[in-house]
Amino acid sequence: MSETTRPRRGLRVMTIAITLTIAAISIIGAIATRHGTHNEERNLLDERASEIGLILTSSFSTLQTQLATTAAETKLNGANGKAFLAAADAIIQPQPGASTTLVKVHPSASTPTVRYVASTGTLPTETSGPRAQFLAHALSVEPPDVSSAVFAAGRLRQLAVAYPVGVRDLVVLRQLSIDPQAAGSATAQGQPFHELNVALYVGTKQDPSTLVLTTAGGAVPLTGSVATSTTPFGADDWLVAVKPTSPLVGAFAANAFWLVLGGGILIAIAIGALVETLARRRDYALTLVDERTEELRQSVEKLEEAQDQLLRQERLAAIGELASAVGHELRNPLGVITNAHYLLRSNLDATRDEAASRHLATAEREVGAATLIVSDLLDYSRAREPVMTTVQLADLVEEVRGVIPAPPGITVTTDLPTPSPTVRADRDQLRQVLLNLLSNSYEAMPEGGTITITAVPTGDSVELSVRDTGSGMDEDTARRVFEPFFTRKARGIGLGLAVTKRIVDGHGGTISVTSTPGAGAAFTVRLPAAHEPAPS
Repeated sequence: MSETTRPRRGLRVMTIAITLTIAAISIIGAIATRHGTHNEERNLLDERASEIGLILTSSFSTLQTQLATTAAETKLNGANGKAFLAAADAIIQPQPGASTTLVKVHPSASTPTVRYVASTGTLPTETSGPRAQFLAHALSVEPPDVSSAVFAAGRLRQLAVAYPVGVRDLVVLRQLSIDPQAAGSATAQGQPFHELNVALYVGTKQDPSTLVLTTAGGAVPLTGSVATSTTPFGADDWLVAVKPTSPLVGAFAANAFWLVLGGGILIAIAIGALVETLARRRDYALTLVDERTEELRQSVEKLEEAQDQLLRQERLAAIGELASAVGHELRNPLGVITNAHYLLRSNLDATRDEAASRHLATAEREVGAATLIVSDLLDYSRAREPVMTTVQLADLVEEVRGVIPAPPGITVTTDLPTPSPTVRADRDQLRQVLLNLLSNSYEAMPEGGTITITAVPTGDSVELSVRDTGSGMDEDTARRVFEPFFTRKARGIGLGLAVTKRIVDGHGGTISVTSTPGAGAAFTVRLPAAHEPAPS
């Protein structure tokens, strides 16, 4: 992983973390807002139910007072029908569908009966049944108080409210005819509690049979978010159930959950997109920096390589000029010495002076060594363009082995495929390369060893390798072994491998060395392969 990839991945992780954190905070905030809104809605609904209960309590109190006053007036004026009607007309306000009746109750544990004495409406004829039981119950309430009930009357219902007179088992009965369907209309806009559906029941349960009033149409009993309030009416309790038709907290607060959640998620997405955009721009900038840095590095490497090559060429040119001059200057004296040596050897053969012969042999050997040095100098200075032909490596290897046979104790083996690989090369120059490499391996094994010559085709090139089991070389020597005049040997001036590298470079090939001290060395020459057969 590159150094710039780590911060980029870190930025991606940070972007995801920021987005998820904001989204999580938004969800938590939305849930908290929803919980708060729900509690506020519930509190407002309970308050509305309590307000309606207070209004009903006030209305009930008025009716209760009217009935109690009527009963008292009736009792005071003789408890007869005329006194009752006079009191009822004076105290209780007339209302359509309503009547006030004075009833004589004959209580009985099993089947109570009643007799209707007088009424502001039509005088009922019923003497027993649920209504009689209700009136008997109202008569027994202690202390005297209002009792209430609802009775079916066809599709209508009658709300009955009773109050005992306190004498002769008489009861004042107030009845009101109710049409639940007609009563089930919503409160007009602008009226109190228009935002509520209200249902009023006689009793403490939402029982449709005891429904007195509703603004919810046929949708009773109310379900869902419903608040209830119990309101006492005399001896009985009435139930008020309310349900909002629209949010009491307002539309904005009601939608706060979605606003907070949606807004938070949008903010999270926006911030994530912003950070991602910034990250992409940063990545793009870092990529440009990486590309420009790499281009600059490559340019610097090419410049350094070109500079090194120029310096090397200048140095090699200077070395070549020096080698040429020294070689020519030494060649003539060596020629004179060789001729003189020949004459001395001829004259000495006649005298048979062994000591002199020994000295002449030493001189001949040293002159030969000097001649080789001069030849190396001249070979290095007389570099020429190669004349390319197709060269069969097997034939060339055998030819070189014949030119410089292996010294005693050294074995030369070859591992060449059949048919023999061919390369595009100057035969004479490639011969010189093999001669130099083989000679170098001979010198590396003064006590004997094995040399292996191999040739391996590798696509469009051929690798020619000379491997020995000699003393090898250290890393520094292997790195500098192809430099002109570099040598670790006691004899020679270090131009053989430099000439070899120059020839290989001139062929568009490469030469390399791998070595381990004490385990030998391997020189590998890579040259372009030939695709046509070698000339016969």
